[in-house]
Amino acid sequence: MTQKPPRRRGRPTRTVLDPARIVATARELLETVGEGFTMTMLARRLGVAPSSLYNHVGSKDEVLARISDDVARGIDCSGLADLADSAPALLSPAQRAAAWRRAAEEWARSYVRAFAAQPAVIATLALTPVAEAPQTLQMYETVGRGFLAAGWPERLALRVVETLEAFLLGSALDAAAPQDIFDPGALGERFPTMARLQGTVAQTGGGAEAAAEAFEIGLDGILTGLERRLTRILG
Repeated sequence: MTQKPPRRRGRPTRTVLDPARIVATARELLETVGEGFTMTMLARRLGVAPSSLYNHVGSKDEVLARISDDVARGIDCSGLADLADSAPALLSPAQRAAAWRRAAEEWARSYVRAFAAQPAVIATLALTPVAEAPQTLQMYETVGRGFLAAGWPERLALRVVETLEAFLLGSALDAAAPQDIFDPGALGERFPTMARLQGTVAQTGGGAEAAAEAFEIGLDGILTGLERRLTRILG
């Protein structure tokens, strides 16, 4: 009598998907391909058919929105949340403007840290709508409440957020830039000013130190100007 082969135990091995794994893998892929990211690439990286992805996420935009939410979780808005509750008690225009500046600076520094940790996603996320990103929307909701409580008019509040974000996103990218990005190299004789300036930077410290100094100069300049403008508005 021929003996039957033993039956395999358990279910066949297969890739187990969940939203957290999809988002983590998408972030890794986005670091590599940037704006060329596609759902087909993501499915291949995960070892599944594209149709399997859509059992967990509805679209590429939803994946990008979830990545945006991941980044937003690392941004501290607590100072602006506190300002939204306490601003009415700050009576003078100068007090309210100064309180806004402190809270906005705390948010700004946290914002840059969150994006600088993964600079390759900046260009994509900066153009991703937030309609499917509740955590990102919560961040902006808190920021908006703080700005309005400080006294920014409704017509200007988001414009000020955009002004700050343009600088903050650029600063996050700058933190990852090569140290010799301004070095004219073999063209130094044609561009002597740039060669001299780059040489000075190289002697005084470049890389992360230079990016940090540039960030401090820019943040102080922007916040000082906005604080003065808010004081005039409140006055």
